[in-house]
Amino acid sequence: MASFMVVLQIVREQCRQTSGKGKMLAAFLKALGSLVPLMDPQDAKRTSEEILPHLINLFTTPDDDLRRIVLRVVKQCLAPEGISAEYIRQYFIGSFVDNFWTTRVATEDRLTKQLLIATTVEEAKKSGGAEILQRLVPMMVEDSQEMLLDRYPPLQQLVLDAVREVVQECGTMDLSSVLVRRLQENALLALKRDIEGTNWSSLKCFVAIMNALKHAMGEYEAELLPELNVRLDNMSNEFVRAQAADALGMIAEAIYRDGEGLQSLRRISKDIAERIQTEERAAPLASCLKALASIGRVIGCERLDPPPAELVPILKPLTRNRDPLVQQYVIEMIEELGLMYRRFAKIPEAARPHAARITPDLHTALLDIATKDLFPLLASHRKQTKRACTRAFAVLALVTTGFLHVAISLVSNFTQDSRDVRVCTANALAALADKCKPFTVIPFLINEYEKCEGNEVAQTVQHSVLKALRFILEEVGPQGKDYIFSLVPLIERAATEQSLQVRRMAMELIRAVLFVMVDVPVGGTEGFPKLAIHLLNLAHPNLVEMLSGKKDKVSEDRIKLVSATVQVYEVARLIVGSQVVFQYLANGLFHPSEKIRDIFWRTYNLIYLAN
Repeated sequence: MASFMVVLQIVREQCRQTSGKGKMLAAFLKALGSLVPLMDPQDAKRTSEEILPHLINLFTTPDDDLRRIVLRVVKQCLAPEGISAEYIRQYFIGSFVDNFWTTRVATEDRLTKQLLIATTVEEAKKSGGAEILQRLVPMMVEDSQEMLLDRYPPLQQLVLDAVREVVQECGTMDLSSVLVRRLQENALLALKRDIEGTNWSSLKCFVAIMNALKHAMGEYEAELLPELNVRLDNMSNEFVRAQAADALGMIAEAIYRDGEGLQSLRRISKDIAERIQTEERAAPLASCLKALASIGRVIGCERLDPPPAELVPILKPLTRNRDPLVQQYVIEMIEELGLMYRRFAKIPEAARPHAARITPDLHTALLDIATKDLFPLLASHRKQTKRACTRAFAVLALVTTGFLHVAISLVSNFTQDSRDVRVCTANALAALADKCKPFTVIPFLINEYEKCEGNEVAQTVQHSVLKALRFILEEVGPQGKDYIFSLVPLIERAATEQSLQVRRMAMELIRAVLFVMVDVPVGGTEGFPKLAIHLLNLAHPNLVEMLSGKKDKVSEDRIKLVSATVQVYEVARLIVGSQVVFQYLANGLFHPSEKIRDIFWRTYNLIYLAN
């Protein structure tokens, strides 16, 4: 900061001059705002107290650019410690709200609205959330001409976003009971006025307020839940039903209140389960499933109404729904049921809570879903659905002790034509190996690689098996050290295959094996350097694969194979050292052929830079 002391006084004087309004004043204000965070606390406090009265006078400026800069500088000047909260309450907040929280500002660009919300939150941190909320809460539900035209006013939408941010940042401990009640009522009224069910600002504000005021939820619950149930039963608009279900799921923890609202959540889960059976539209169905899973996480799936044994038959047909959101949330709900089963399956039946009675039918139903219904969802085009399906496979295989059935069923997917299904199957097997230990999966994969030889789909299956083994080693990390030597015969066969795709996957598997060796702690690496040299001997001939064809244009498969081989060298350097790797490259560096020299020099440069 000492370097800027020369110009600081000049900047202060120019900022205090009211005759220089315009771009010059805006530039000096911006400069001063950037210097305040660099100052010592005392200097920052003194500078802020000097400039804040002038900034208050600029609140009424009609210049949009200057207004944005004033907002930014106010936020920076309020940040230093020592600014009096009483000063902000008495001289600052009233003028700030009157001049900035207007319809004109609410209709400006997104940057101005973001600055306004950020500055308001900074003021609330300094003066307390109650002072700001007293002025903003009445604006949440003010009537306007746009509300009569079924449009949500931009000012009210901006106010809802600001109230949400203030409540989340400052809490509600300093609010009076009257303000708490009004905040709850206006939040619900703002949600009710969203007659289209598409305003996320009203939903997020409602959820934030209810979760922050969960200590006062008991008094308001009797009024809140009937209103949400009415919106949940709205048959004319599917988005209103979806919004109500989302709200119930998001405030489930606030309703629960350490067990006080258990019966209320059980009634809600029963209503949502009935709605799931009759709902025909995708958006509210997905929201109901999401809400049911949220309630299950809060109170435990064993306490849901209907019980898990009756809930699984309701969920099973939904796995065939074509909507990706429905697929994702039904998988997550099934995963929650599997985790619940895991918690209580090992407890003797006589010692389980009454609500956690686990019937044989539930075990059979979960195993049936794991081995039949989840497979088509591996081909989903939505990444979140694929990840949820992969996790569900691992959880269900672990909790139902049916990992053998699941592993065998997954391996059979390698014969399918769809590449997405094969890749997702490999990911599911990796998750299964991580949850149930690699020895539950690796023997099946090795056997499948040998068994498929001679079949029409042998190359596809072998390629998929190698990919699955690579994913497994990447997933389990150092745990895979016990399985490395058992994979060597398979790697030897794959690395000498004629197929370029199989050899490329063999190179990637070698790279995964070498990474496992690197991750093993010191002291557990006996025999690994010799094995790394053996794998390098298998990988080295593929380095010049691009030169083994008579065609002028090198195919993409050959380029990928060489790239995978170079990556093997990069990882092997960490185990055997750069000297050993250089011995493999030395002869090619001075080969008579220019093409061979080029490949070896490129590889050498990579190793040299990495070293």
